[in-house]
Amino acid sequence: MKMKYIIWLAFVVCILSGCSPVAKTNKNTVFVTIEPLRYLTEQVAGPDWTVVTMVPEGSSPETYDPTPVQLVQLSGSQAYFAVGYLGFELHWLDNIKENAANVTFYNTGEGVELIEGHHHHHDGDGDDDEDEEGVDPHIWTTPKNALQMARNICSAFCQMDPEHAEDYQHNLMELEKTIMQTDSAIRQQCAQGIQPAFAIYHPSLTYFARDYGIRQISIEEGGKEPSPSQLESLVKQCRENEVRTIFIQAEFNIQNAETLAKEIGAQLVPINPLSYDWNNQMLKIIESLKP
Repeated sequence: MKMKYIIWLAFVVCILSGCSPVAKTNKNTVFVTIEPLRYLTEQVAGPDWTVVTMVPEGSSPETYDPTPVQLVQLSGSQAYFAVGYLGFELHWLDNIKENAANVTFYNTGEGVELIEGHHHHHDGDGDDDEDEEGVDPHIWTTPKNALQMARNICSAFCQMDPEHAEDYQHNLMELEKTIMQTDSAIRQQCAQGIQPAFAIYHPSLTYFARDYGIRQISIEEGGKEPSPSQLESLVKQCRENEVRTIFIQAEFNIQNAETLAKEIGAQLVPINPLSYDWNNQMLKIIESLKP
């Protein structure tokens, strides 16, 4: 019911503001789910396209609900680029597709080697569903996956605008250089020696840890705060794995991370996997893991 109400409200807001619900915002406008995807998309698209992020910085892509204005703007765009597995996308995109028939939807995660795991799903009515088996949705947090996503984005633009395919392919080549340089810098640091494991409240670096042979230890349990017994077990696990770095993110409560850091003598390092500044975030993570 809430879904239909918000979509209906979007059109009411649009009508009252004097705009046409079916009019295009801009034929060269595309939407993406999160800021890192905006970064990749803008690099491929070039200056002639406007790329708009649906989930604003500071909001969770697992629980965010779009505003009526956003829904109207999306209906006037040309395409939507999804990560493919985020809670926002799992809950909203099918319904948005039904109400934005003129918009083409692309899954930028196609071809990515996925990691199975739990995801905590938001039902859109203010309540959280229990964990469901699925895939880890944070696919953009490693250069290997970002490279595949960039190629998918390029294919989409070549399909939408074949007249400028060479431009998109050139832009992709430049972006590939940046991504591969980032990967090379990370691997060089790994070769020089890094900490064997790290802890993090929300396990958003699963793909990064896999690709560079590092162990990720999650503080949260199924999207929930750890119990005292679970926290005690975490202390033991972190000591056994020589954890000296705990990554924290602004959108999550850091109290348990602070407690854990005091117990094991680790440093707290703020990171933002949802930042537009994708390249520097990747480098910051590996720099934080120096011995």
